[in-house]
Amino acid sequence: MAERKAKEKEKYDSSFPHLNIGTIGHVDHGKTTLAAAITQVLAKLGLAEFKDYSDIDKAPEEKKRGITISTTHIEFRTISGLLNYYRKKVLGEEIEDQSYNLNEGRHYAEIDCPGHEDYIKNMITGAAQMDGAILVVSSADGSMPQTKEHLLLAQKIGIKSIVVFVNDKTTEGLDQDTRDLLADDIRADLQKYGYDKEGEEKTPIIIASALKALKGDVNEEAKILQLLEAIDNHITIPERDENKPFLMYIEDVFSITGQGTVVTGKVSRGKLKKGDEVEIVGLGPKKKSVVKGIEMFRKEVEEAKPGYDIGVCLRDVKHEEVRKGKVLAAPGTVTPHKKFTAQAYILSKEERGRHSAFHSGYRPQFFLFTADVTGTVELPAEKEVVPGSSIEFNVELIEPVVIQKNNNFIMREGGITIGEGFMDLESEDKQKKRFKRFINYANIDLIILGLVIVIGLSLIISGVFVGGNSKKIQELEAKLERNILLNKFALIRLQEELKEGWDKENFSSLDMKNSLIEYLTQNENLDDVLTFYLNQDDDYYEFCSLEKVIEFLEKKDRTVREKSGTEKKIEVELEKYQLINSSKELPFEIADTTNINEDTRYRYRYLDLRRPRSKSLLLAKSQFCQAARNFLHQKDFIEIETPILAQSSPEGANCFLVPSNLKNRHYTLPQSPQIFKQLLMIGGFAKYYQIAKSFRNEGARSNRQIEFLQLDLELSFASLTQIKRIIEKLLQFTFKKVFNYEVKTPFVSLTYHQTRAKYQTDKPDLRTTNNPHELNFYIKPLLNDKIDPEKIIGEAFDLVCNGEEILSGGLRIYQRKLQEKVLEILNYKAEEREKNFGYFLQALEFAAPPHGGVGLGIDRLLSIILQTNSLKELIAFPKNIDGSCSLTGTPNYIENNKN
Repeated sequence: MAERKAKEKEKYDSSFPHLNIGTIGHVDHGKTTLAAAITQVLAKLGLAEFKDYSDIDKAPEEKKRGITISTTHIEFRTISGLLNYYRKKVLGEEIEDQSYNLNEGRHYAEIDCPGHEDYIKNMITGAAQMDGAILVVSSADGSMPQTKEHLLLAQKIGIKSIVVFVNDKTTEGLDQDTRDLLADDIRADLQKYGYDKEGEEKTPIIIASALKALKGDVNEEAKILQLLEAIDNHITIPERDENKPFLMYIEDVFSITGQGTVVTGKVSRGKLKKGDEVEIVGLGPKKKSVVKGIEMFRKEVEEAKPGYDIGVCLRDVKHEEVRKGKVLAAPGTVTPHKKFTAQAYILSKEERGRHSAFHSGYRPQFFLFTADVTGTVELPAEKEVVPGSSIEFNVELIEPVVIQKNNNFIMREGGITIGEGFMDLESEDKQKKRFKRFINYANIDLIILGLVIVIGLSLIISGVFVGGNSKKIQELEAKLERNILLNKFALIRLQEELKEGWDKENFSSLDMKNSLIEYLTQNENLDDVLTFYLNQDDDYYEFCSLEKVIEFLEKKDRTVREKSGTEKKIEVELEKYQLINSSKELPFEIADTTNINEDTRYRYRYLDLRRPRSKSLLLAKSQFCQAARNFLHQKDFIEIETPILAQSSPEGANCFLVPSNLKNRHYTLPQSPQIFKQLLMIGGFAKYYQIAKSFRNEGARSNRQIEFLQLDLELSFASLTQIKRIIEKLLQFTFKKVFNYEVKTPFVSLTYHQTRAKYQTDKPDLRTTNNPHELNFYIKPLLNDKIDPEKIIGEAFDLVCNGEEILSGGLRIYQRKLQEKVLEILNYKAEEREKNFGYFLQALEFAAPPHGGVGLGIDRLLSIILQTNSLKELIAFPKNIDGSCSLTGTPNYIENNKN
C-alpha cells in the first residue's frame, strides 16, 4: 500500500492564478538562455525546477547553433515581494518578513518560442496559447526582422501585454547612451505594432545579461527577478470563461506506453475533469472518447480550467486518429467549417509581405489557432488584391476546422507572413447564393449536384469532335467524365492501332515514346493523372490532362522520327481503352504554382512528386549521379559498397544506434564510409568510389538532413594536388553533361587565416555578380580545433561553393604510431583506442599505402545549383527539422512487448 502511494503523481496546486507567457524575438537573441536563467534563479528560491539550456533547446544540431525550432513549456511560480525574498534567502540580507508573501503570487507556464524564420509557424502555434509575452532583443543587434514579425504576429493573434528584455551581450555592460538608444528604437517598434499606445502604461524594458545570470552573477540574477516582477505587474490576468462548454485546441499528440494517446493544448473555455466525455472535431471525422486523466507539468489536475496548458489522456483513441489543429470539445458543442468570409489586411513589400498582387484562386496557408490549412481565396471577377490594402474575400479550406465568428487568422506563403484578419462564418443560404461552378476537367468539387453532372455530360457527348476516332473518343469521354467529375482524377490505359505509314523495324520504341512526350508536355503543366499504353513491346506512362488526351487522340496523323533522324507521318486510331483506377479529391493542386504548407506537402509527398518541379529535381539528381559514375569509371575507379551497420567513429556528430540480436550490443549507422574506404586501400583497391547513404544524428535544417547522399572516393599513392585535380575534372564533367555549365578551373586556394582576416568568416561567398546562376568554387585548408597545430600538421581541405561547404578531403594517416598519437591528442585513452579502433590500427600494420580522398555532399551541392529552398526538395522522402517523417509518422514509439 505504501509503495502504491509513493507512485501516485503529485497534485497540481490550483490556488495560484495561472498564466501562459512566452519568450519571443529574433533568432540567437537569447530567448532560451533567458528561460534557463529564470528557472535557475527561481530554483534557488524553491519556485521552479532548474532547466538547463540543453533541456530547453532539445534538438542536438540546434544545441550547437542555439536555435530553438519547436516550442518548449517551462513551469515556475512567482510571489509578492520576489526580489526581497531573494535578498533574504540567497544573499542573506536582513529583510522583514512583511516585505514578501509566499501565499500571494502567480503560476506561469513559459513557452519558449523559435526565432528562426524557417519556423515561424511553430511560433504562431505557441503564441496562440499566450496570455502575455517577453520580447527578447539582443543589445548587439537591436530590433531585427524576426523581432518585428514576432511583434506583428503577437498583436494579430491577440497578445495584449508585452514586457521587453534587452539581453546585454557586452562584457563590460552597456553605457547609458546605448541603453537609451536601444529603448527608443524598441519603443518605436512597439508603437508601430499596436503596443505602447498613448494614454496606456508604458511597456517595461529590463536590460540585463541572461548568460551572466545563468552563470550565477548576483547582480544579473536580481535584474532577472526585476523582469519577473514587471511581468507580474504589467501582464494582467485575462477574463476566463469557465461557464461555457469545454473547448481546447490541440497542439500536440503523444502515445505513452501503457496509458494510450495524450493530447496537449491550452484550455480555451469551460472545465474538464477525469471521466468527462469529449469529442475530437475538425480535420477529418469526429471521434468520441472519455478522459482517462489530466496532467499539467507532470502533476495530476483534478479540474482543468481556462488558461491551463494541459495533457489529456484519452480512452480508445489511436495516435493516427488525432493531430495538431483538431479540437477537444464537449460533445455536440462545436461544428467544423470549410468556408468563411474574411476581413483581411495584406502586408506590403515594406512590411516584409508579398511583392505582387494576387487574384481569385490564390491558395495561401491559413493559421487558425493551432491549425494551419491551405485555403482558396475567392474574389469578385477580375478583382486583384494589392499588397498594403484591406480587403473582404471568401475562403474555402481544403479541410474543415473548428472556427468561430471573429476569430483571428494569419496568412502565410512560402515562408513569409503575407496577411492577417478575422473571419465571419458563411450561412448555408449565403453559400448557396454564391454557388457558381464551371464544368471542366482539371478543377471541380467532389460534392456537385446530379443535375450539373447530367448537363455537363450532355454538352460533352453532343459531338464536338470529328474524324475517324470520334465515336470511340466520345465513348471514352462519356465513361470517364463522370468518374473525373466525382473524383477529379482517373487512371486509364489507351491502346492505339497503327494504321498506315508504320514500319516497326524502321523506328525504335524510344523514338516513338519521345515524340509522344514532346507533344504532350510542350508548354504544359502535367497536372492530372493518366496513363498511356502504346502498341509496342514497351509500356509508357506519363501524367497529363484529360483535355490533352482527347486532343492527342483526335489528331489522326502523328509525326515520328525514324532511326535515321528523318520525320515521317503515321496514321493511328484508338483501338481500345481501360479504366484502371480513380482518385479522390487531392489535398492540393498538382502544379508548380500551388502554395502548399510544408507539412501537407510532405505528408502527401507521393502527390507532390507529380509536380514538374519536384520531378525535375530528382531527375537532375539521378543524372548527376549517373554522370559522376561515368566519369569515375572512365578513370578506372571501382564502385564498392561498404556496410551500413557499422562501428561509430569520431566525425563531429552523434551516431544513430541500431539494436542487434546480441543482448546489450548495438550497431551504429555510418556518418561516412571513412574507415572502410581506408581498409579498401589496404586491401589493394587503389581507386575506390561509392555513392553512399550517410547518417548524422543531429537536427536537420535547410542545408542539412539526418540522412543524405554522399559521393565518396579514395585513391592510393596520390598527392593532395592530384586529389584536387580529380575533383575539379569531376565537377567540370558532370556540370557540363547535366547542366551545360562551364566550371572554371583551377579552383582558387585560400588559407584559413586569409579567409578569416579578409571576410570575417571561414566560408565566404565570393560571387562577383548578381547572376543567381553564377557558381564560385574555392579550396581552403581544414583546421581541426581539437588539434594543436604546434603538435601536428594535417593535409586536409574543404571545397566551398557560394559560401557553402560541399566537400571535405585530404591525405590519410597510414602508419599506426602516428594514428595512435592523433587519437591520443583527441583525448582517446588507450583502452578506448583499442576498443573502438583496434581492428583499424591493426590493419595499418600491414604495409598500408599512402592514400587520400574526399566526401562530396551531393544533396547540398545540387541544392546550390538548382536553387532549392531546402535539401528536402532533393530527397524523395525526407525528414523534418526534428527528424520525424510527415508521411510515415516515424520514428515510432518503442513497444514493451517487442524487441
